[in-house]
Amino acid sequence: MKYVAITAAFLAGMITGMSVFSRAADLYLDINGFSRHSQTHYTYQGERQAYNADNAGLGLTKQLTDGVDLMAGFYKNSFHKPSIYAGANFHINFLSGMYALRPGVSVGLVSGYDNTPDHTGMVRLCVLPNIRASIQNLGVKVGYVPAIGGSRGNVAVSVLTVQFQYQIN
Repeated sequence: MKYVAITAAFLAGMITGMSVFSRAADLYLDINGFSRHSQTHYTYQGERQAYNADNAGLGLTKQLTDGVDLMAGFYKNSFHKPSIYAGANFHINFLSGMYALRPGVSVGLVSGYDNTPDHTGMVRLCVLPNIRASIQNLGVKVGYVPAIGGSRGNVAVSVLTVQFQYQIN
């Protein structure tokens, strides 16, 4: 519950702060959905555990320019820990009437991986190639986390992530 309150305050601050920069920009409610890992299990403190594929959470994305969106939110990460994220998504737009395809890359900070096999600090840098497809005000964003070196006896794991988006304005 503490993470939800912190995230709600953070999101409110983010929206207020972004209004300084924005024109009548698009605002999206992000529903963080699920992930698919290239491995099903990992080992932590001598125990074999299953990756969490149900990454429920919420966030907000606000269009800053035609090629840059700011985003923040929370989700339950692959190690069953709460994570909070904030960053920017840089993308190009392919538009056709009510359809849009936006390949891009998100760069930001994420928490919640400190007491996990990854052994990162409280906050770490995250780079996530992604593509968003949308029809009118509904969209889906698929991201890819490439496998980069295993940690403490664990095999490096690739992850596909899925996030649903609903345009609020």
